Amino acid sequence: GIQSRLTGLASLLPQIKDKIEDVTKGIDEVAHLEAELVNARRIRDEAEQGACNPEEAMSFALNIDMLRSNYQLNERLGSLEEELAQLQTPPEGPTSMTPAMINAVADDVVRSIKQALQEELAAAKA
Repeated sequence: GIQSRLTGLASLLPQIKDKIEDVTKGIDEVAHLEAELVNARRIRDEAEQGACNPEEAMSFALNIDMLRSNYQLNERLGSLEEELAQLQTPPEGPTSMTPAMINAVADDVVRSIKQALQEELAAAKA
């Protein structure tokens, strides 16, 4: 019942921790890229107004290339966030087994063991 649910959740904790760390790193990277984007927009706006030197214009082009290359990182971050949301969503269906369900499983196990023993005994006699 509760103990098995807690055991199940405890086994997921390392996975969740790793995914949270990955998401946190991704969020930090996105924040860094956002700051670079703001700076690139500022440089572009200055370039359009003619107030920017050629070195800054080249820096703007390099920043755009870097942003494009980091697009895959953003996609991965999105998929990690989806996986985290799925891990946090409780499973559907019965949340705990009722005594009747436990008894039915136990009866099936006993029946299977009894049948296997009878088959072994019959094979040994033959």
